[in-house]
Amino acid sequence: MASDLTSRLWESPQFVLAGLDLVEPLVVPSPSGNNEGSQCRNLGQHKWANVSRTTERESNWPILNHLAAACKVFKIYACNKAECVRNLKHLEEKNVVPETQWGPFRDWVLQVIACQQSVALEDRDTAAFNNLSSAIHCFYWILDSTMRANLIPVTGTYFTDDDFNHTNTIDLFPICEIMYWAVTVQIHFGKNPDIFGEGWRKGIIPTKIAAGAVADAIKKASGNICLNRLWNISLVSERAEQDIPSLIALSRGERHPQLQHPGHESCTPEQCDFISLDATRVKQHHKCPESDTDCRMTKLYFEPSLLEASIESGSGTVWSIDTPFQVLRDAKYIAISHVWSDGTGIGLEPVGRVNRCLFEYFARIARRLECQGIWWDTISIPTNPEFRRVAINDMHNNYSHAQYTVLHDRYLAGFEWADDGTPCLAVILSPWFTRGWTALECIMSRKIKVIFKKPGSDTYEPILKDLDEEVLAKDPAKCSRGHWIASTIIRRLRQPVKRAGDMGFVENTDIIQNVSDLLAVLQPRSTSWSRDRMIIAGLLAGVEVKYTETAADITKKICQKLKYINPVSLVHDKTPMEESGPWSWCPKFLYDMPASPPSDFHEKTHQAIINNGTLKLSSLTWYRRVTKEDILQHRIIPSSTHPSRSFKIEATLEKAWQNCLLLELTPTVALLVATVGENEPVASAAASLENHSVGEVLACRYIGSVRVVGDRNFHEKHILSKSNMASFIIGSLDDFPESNTSTNLRPLAHVPRSQRVIQDILNWNEQVWIADRINGELFVPKRIKERVSFGHFLEVAMHTVEVTYDPESERVKGALKTTPCFVISSKGLIANVSKEWSLETPLYSRIGVGQRWPPPSIPSTERVERRSRATQRKAIEYPEHSFLLEFSNDTFTYSGISKENIESNDTRPYQGIWACIFPNGQYELHLFHQPEQVEIMATRLTRAQGGLPAGSPVFRAEDIENQLSQYSNREIDCDIVRELNVDDSPKWKSRYFHFVDNNTIDMVPDPDLDEEDDVDVPWKYRRVPTAVFFPPENTRCRTPPPRHPLHSRYQ
Repeated sequence: MASDLTSRLWESPQFVLAGLDLVEPLVVPSPSGNNEGSQCRNLGQHKWANVSRTTERESNWPILNHLAAACKVFKIYACNKAECVRNLKHLEEKNVVPETQWGPFRDWVLQVIACQQSVALEDRDTAAFNNLSSAIHCFYWILDSTMRANLIPVTGTYFTDDDFNHTNTIDLFPICEIMYWAVTVQIHFGKNPDIFGEGWRKGIIPTKIAAGAVADAIKKASGNICLNRLWNISLVSERAEQDIPSLIALSRGERHPQLQHPGHESCTPEQCDFISLDATRVKQHHKCPESDTDCRMTKLYFEPSLLEASIESGSGTVWSIDTPFQVLRDAKYIAISHVWSDGTGIGLEPVGRVNRCLFEYFARIARRLECQGIWWDTISIPTNPEFRRVAINDMHNNYSHAQYTVLHDRYLAGFEWADDGTPCLAVILSPWFTRGWTALECIMSRKIKVIFKKPGSDTYEPILKDLDEEVLAKDPAKCSRGHWIASTIIRRLRQPVKRAGDMGFVENTDIIQNVSDLLAVLQPRSTSWSRDRMIIAGLLAGVEVKYTETAADITKKICQKLKYINPVSLVHDKTPMEESGPWSWCPKFLYDMPASPPSDFHEKTHQAIINNGTLKLSSLTWYRRVTKEDILQHRIIPSSTHPSRSFKIEATLEKAWQNCLLLELTPTVALLVATVGENEPVASAAASLENHSVGEVLACRYIGSVRVVGDRNFHEKHILSKSNMASFIIGSLDDFPESNTSTNLRPLAHVPRSQRVIQDILNWNEQVWIADRINGELFVPKRIKERVSFGHFLEVAMHTVEVTYDPESERVKGALKTTPCFVISSKGLIANVSKEWSLETPLYSRIGVGQRWPPPSIPSTERVERRSRATQRKAIEYPEHSFLLEFSNDTFTYSGISKENIESNDTRPYQGIWACIFPNGQYELHLFHQPEQVEIMATRLTRAQGGLPAGSPVFRAEDIENQLSQYSNREIDCDIVRELNVDDSPKWKSRYFHFVDNNTIDMVPDPDLDEEDDVDVPWKYRRVPTAVFFPPENTRCRTPPPRHPLHSRYQ
């Protein structure tokens, strides 16, 4: 929604970030001369009709300072219009938003809503009204920006002065609650989705901000309210657990004792002690006093054969409320929605017999509602299996055809009615709301009458209240937050023909629009029998369920009928019903798939399509390839603890990781899939994913759900261009014949294009390469072709150095081994691997130094990983002096040593690579580095058997010139390292070296030690000729000829 108006808000000179004073008014006093009651002063501004996300301008400022600056930009006045004044007074009296330490912000928001309420419905699409909506809109986008890009610190800390020297901290959660309420009101005004798009999401407020309020609310509820019911409510609430504080706030006060759940004191969030109760064994309830012995001795009888005959003839199962009891064909009737645990089921009574007082209680309600019949499953569903199946499959129609559905719950029947929102909260806390069958009944019913206790009654006299018209709140600006949240939760189970805000109606004729919607409704609910959950799901989905069908059969029918599923529901940890092909992504039991939160915004363009068990994910699915580094560092962990699932995931990763992709479907768990075709292995530091063509779909196999650990960039899109979007098919390609399907991935760019040009490879003639292997390794690159061929890239062979020592002459000879270890092509591919060097072909890649700090251009003894997200979005630098080789079990880094650090000269005569010869004939290659003319530092490049690891220091010599001139025998006292301390630091010892000449150095016995005390064996150092590493120009890589304009490969 970017526009000129959008960008102007944040660039406006009025948008000034300054110190925040918690008591400074944000509402501007009305100008003098503005007559009371004439017009709304805040409807005269049209500047900010649309706003969008914040920019990075002053992004380091705290969020409270941003909010204050936005309030001042919109310049909201204290309106004197009579209607606005009345609206403001009403909002304050209703206490619709919480108190906060920043009172002026609360006053500012209330003034905006009060002025909006005074606008007639037909005028709420004007620029004046939209200006006020944008005032709330900008708060939403400030929060949204923090969630998406982490641009603004989301804490209660703020700057108190314009000099930015002093800070203070307040509780941010009440302020977030005020913003959420204001956004909710805008949606109710009809400003969704044109302005607010995806709507409010749970993650828009960080968990740390809400944690204190949620914990405090749970503490207040503990011991009074069933924690299992409370947390199940969070599963179907828009903001999940962040809605709990508002609900508990509504439950406090004088009516708190009526909302308690006696006997649930030991319930936990995961388990309610009463869920496992077999409600079919509960004794049938009496409505009459215990002294009424006549009722308790005589039962009413409803002849089962009459019911079976009516079902067989295709008639209904509604009973008359007057004697003689008959099955009615056409009559107005009520349907009873209840829970059997209340004793309103058949219980232990014979079939067809019910307590007289209980039936007459329902019959009186039917008469009050001017109905002649009653549908009550206790007497309306036969026990004969065949007739029972027919009746259950038609049960949802009995509720949809009923004149009224009467909701009976003893918890609610004992709750005294009040017009304060608490009855609505009582509904979602009732046993009725926890049962699976009641969800079906609630969705299918046209009108629901809820039985509450009549105010002031001592005999639990019932009072009927219409659920939609009297229990649920209709306007978030005219009720408490808890009342609106509870109403929203219930309203998701209602099926009105049309429902919308003030600005118009939106068709919504089907509550259950995909599999995930079904799971969101039913997953938090329970039934006495597990199979009932599948029957309920089938009825809600509109499929016939047979008693002979398995859970897998029913799951298939439901998924095929609903056709769509939200991607988050695919990330489960259960075994699929098929090992491969169609349904290989789907568990046997429908409820094993997770439900998507109600706040998730899933248009059909984002949903996955199901066709004959084959799944097609939308082209908006984020993914990245699995890398060798993921395997070596054990980053990918199966989310399932079952050994069969873990085995499949681990075996696939070890055998065919190059075919694996991670689909980023949830913030914490990913879906691991593998392409149907084979792919070439790619290096972990490959630069970018090649985009697939528009409309191309990747054919994959379902592997399982995994967690990605140790990779903090996994959910950061566009990081190093490793993530991309594509469409996927899991199952049979024949089920989507119109799709342009690919069975494998496009090749990856192993190195950036800027690194693939010929000049980069030719620069290697100025260096040799050492590895961080424990035994070390030294490579000398050699060009394969003697001359450059225009238009063709070069291939470089990597050779190791072979040194032989002649004891008689005490000289060494060095040469490159004839057979190279491997060849690196200019595209970054390893080829022609010598079996003597390795039995496998490693992966080659460059190293991105942009992830390290400080950068290589700054001298440092250690470099750390960057933590700033902003820097990760910048281009990654690829140095010319490092690369990686990834093997099956390890990754090694190779770094270049430049020619200038190997060749000796007049000022550094000992600099170079030397062979250290041991008496047993073994040798090591050591690098002599002369940072100064008078100093030598020796470092191991390769390790002999049993020696210290490559890269460790060998010896250091200081004040060389002075010692050589002082001692005629040219013996210099040096510090050597033969072992390491406990903390792996070098343990230095003093030893003597005899500097014979610039190419020969020998260790000599220490004159201060007896021969038996000098345990060090004598070393002999011989320089390896520099020509071994840097041969003549015609055998090394050399500088290319000048570029020719016709040869684009050099561009």
